[in-house]
Amino acid sequence: MGVIDRAKSILEANFNALLDKAEDPVKAAEQELINAKKEYANVKSETAGVAAERMGVQRSYEKNEAEIKRYGELAEKAFNAGDEEAAQKFFSEQSKYESNRPSLKAAYDLAVKNEEIMKQLHDKLKADIQIIEMRRTSITSKASVAKAQEAVNRIGANSGQYGRAMDAFDRLEQKVDKKLDKASAMAELNTGSDDGIKDLEAKYGSGVSPSVEDKMAELRARKVQSENV
Repeated sequence: MGVIDRAKSILEANFNALLDKAEDPVKAAEQELINAKKEYANVKSETAGVAAERMGVQRSYEKNEAEIKRYGELAEKAFNAGDEEAAQKFFSEQSKYESNRPSLKAAYDLAVKNEEIMKQLHDKLKADIQIIEMRRTSITSKASVAKAQEAVNRIGANSGQYGRAMDAFDRLEQKVDKKLDKASAMAELNTGSDDGIKDLEAKYGSGVSPSVEDKMAELRARKVQSENV
């Protein structure tokens, strides 16, 4: 493929579409940037070469045009001086240069067209490199965010397991609470089984308690006294 044909194919290329097909966008963006810069260096060199070729063809064309003009002027001067033989010779030389005009003009026009295409390619690649650099930065940033999001997602998924573990601890704590409540209730029942007798004894009792007979005798005496009054 010639330089011009390759230039046309590159002009039609869509670098962004190439990035979209990549499995690893970051690596693809880096590689595409490297490729674009290499191609840009080649195109820049070839553009300079095509421009130099155009300038060479242009010089040949312009020199040929200058010779056509010069021999025409010489022929006119010789004719005005009455030297028709010399005028004919000058016109004969002029015709040689005129015969080269079509081919030189065609070569010049083609060189100009090629230079325009190469300049378009050069400018497009330069703009593409800027776009790829911006997209690479964007893709790299988004890839970092995506990686962080994946980490967050993993932590979020694990948090469900932590939640289930906490639920298990809650159930264990509830069982312990029930056992503690039951034990406390049993302690209260055990403490209150004597109907408070021991507390009453501790409060009102002192020394040796009188016998039941003594207590009953005292009560009978009090009753007799009250009846006699």
